[in-house]
Order: sequence, then structure tokens, then C-alpha cells
Amino acid sequence: MDKKQAGDLLYKYNDGNASPEEIRLLENWYNYEFLARQNDPADLDYLSVKNEMWDKIMPTPNAKIRRAWPRAVAAACLLFFLALGTFFLLQPLRKSNMVSENQVKDIAPGSDKAILTLSNGQRIFIADARAGLLTNQGATAIHITSGNKIVYSRHGSNPETIYNTLTTPRGGQHTLILADGTQVWLDANSSITFPVAFTAQERSVKITGQVYFEVAHDPLKPFRVITNRQVLEVLGTHFNVNAYDDEPALKTTLFEGKVKVSTGVKSMLLKPGQQSQIVQNRIHIVENADLEEALAWHNGIFQFHDADIKTVLRQLSRWYDVDISYEGRIPARTFSGGIYRNQALKLTDILSNKKINFRAEGKKIIITP
Repeated sequence: MDKKQAGDLLYKYNDGNASPEEIRLLENWYNYEFLARQNDPADLDYLSVKNEMWDKIMPTPNAKIRRAWPRAVAAACLLFFLALGTFFLLQPLRKSNMVSENQVKDIAPGSDKAILTLSNGQRIFIADARAGLLTNQGATAIHITSGNKIVYSRHGSNPETIYNTLTTPRGGQHTLILADGTQVWLDANSSITFPVAFTAQERSVKITGQVYFEVAHDPLKPFRVITNRQVLEVLGTHFNVNAYDDEPALKTTLFEGKVKVSTGVKSMLLKPGQQSQIVQNRIHIVENADLEEALAWHNGIFQFHDADIKTVLRQLSRWYDVDISYEGRIPARTFSGGIYRNQALKLTDILSNKKINFRAEGKKIIITP
């Protein structure tokens, strides 16, 4: 059983959906991964973490594993993977097998921070703002909640349309509630330009980067999301847009409702569970999209399924604010699993475990042949 299958079955077992055959497969995998390795001196760190997890979960330190595989085993396995900082590093990290030219210190994760640019050009750094009334834009009040959300609330009529822009830097993210009640989550290095109140016959916003929407339903005012390569039209729905310029495809993943995707040349209707991918103005529809992977960032996780090194490092560089460059041939490696976004990045462990050579120059990582 490979790494992805193991992770998928663990989650399936914890949800109570594993078949008897899948449970037996997990038992065999567990016996090899956790029990048969106990006499390997190279796995001391691996075993110490595993034992610590078991001490917290099992009622007695010497409890034996019985034929009836308890759900605590699945929980222990998952907690063990996450305790290492990544659960795609299923094999133990061997300190004697480091292939980097120099060690990279653990890199602190990103946090809630953004810049709000008002209609007059004034910039407000949200990380420094206190809870309460932030300012007014026309007849719309802007508040900061105790949970650090930005909330727009209309208390009158605006004679003209006023636009604001919320921008997150690398290593930042933020949540915004528009005047119509639509909730917006911005990933790192993203932006949204929006009216402080929707006075026209439609609700229209412009975005860059990656943004997740939960649109307030209003059949009289369709909601439009504009990027540099597509226009989305919705009435009320949940969807994620990945529109980073350095990604090979512009991806829109639909979770609820309906979305019309237009490129100026062609239009297609998305249904829940589908994902549109736009490359060179051509729309391709993925019927059974990986919804977990598409929304992982919003749930506080990086999730990878057989992703190449460039795909992984692009995401990590935005959130941890590190620069990645390549020299020579790019190593052909794939990654599966995930990383909690609130943990420090152990980049040395990740790259070395995949036998990827690199060197560090401050916050710049150079991948080498």
C-alpha cells in the first residue's frame, strides 16, 4: 500500500466507512509501519514520537494490539504523521542522510495580516488595527471584529459607487464580509477589489491570487468575480478560485450552487464537485475534482496528491514568504500528504527526505541538481 492509499484509508476508517477488507489492509500496514520497525536503531526518533502519541491515546502504556483494530490506532497514526510536521514523510527522517549544503532553520508560518486601501488611497494595515469601528466609506461602516474579520455594513444610501481593495502579502491571509453578507477568504499574496455597497443591478468584484467565496443569495443581483482570464457569474454558491499568475492553470472549484465560467471566447456551466481549468483561454472541466485538496488552504492545511516539487514549493513560498529558485535540471520527485499551515516549516527535512539537493541564502532556497 502506497502513502496516499494509507492516508485515504486512515481517514475513511476514522469516518466509519472502511470495509472489512480495508480494515485488514490497515492492520497489515500498521503491523509493518509501526511494529516491525521497532528494532531498527535508525528509527529512534520515529519510534519516540510514535510512543509519545500512544501514551496520550491508549489507557495503559503496555496495552496490546488486538485483532479488533481500535479507532484509536487510526487516530494515533494520523497524530503521529502530523507530529512530524508533515504526513507525507511516512518514512523516518535519518539525520545521517542529509543532502543539503547547509541547514535551513525552521521558518515561521504566515498569519492574519492584510492591507486595506480606501477609495482616497489611504492604506490601513489590518494587523495593527483594533477591534471596533475602523472607518466609514460613504454610508458604509467598516468594522474589525474580535476575531479579526473585516465587516462592511451599509447604514444608508451611497450617491456613488466607492471601491476598496484588500490585499494580503506573502505570509498573510484574511477574512472579509462584504456589505451584502458575502464571506470572502483571501489566501497569501492575493487581493480583492470591491464596492463598499452594492448599488448596481449586479454585484461585481475583481480578484488576484486565491480566494474562497460563500456568496449571499440574491436572485435580483447576480454576483460576478472577475480575474485577468475569466469571469464567473453566480447567484449564491460556495466556490474557490485559484488565479495565481505563476500557476499553469486558472482553477475554479465549485462546492455548492452553480457557476458560469466565461473566458470571452467560451462559456461553461459548473456543477457541484466539478472544477474548471483554464489554460490559454481553453476551458477544461474536471468532473470529480479533488475538493479536499482545493479547499485545504482554507481549512488550514496544505494538501498534495502526487504533486511535483514546483507545485509544492510554489505554495510553501507564498505562505512562508521564502524565495525559491532552481539551478540545472529540476528533480523528478512527487509528494503526497499535507502540512498544517500553523506549523513552522521544516524545509530541510522535507527536501532531504526526498533526496533533493539545495542550498540556502537567507530566506532564499536554491534547488540544485
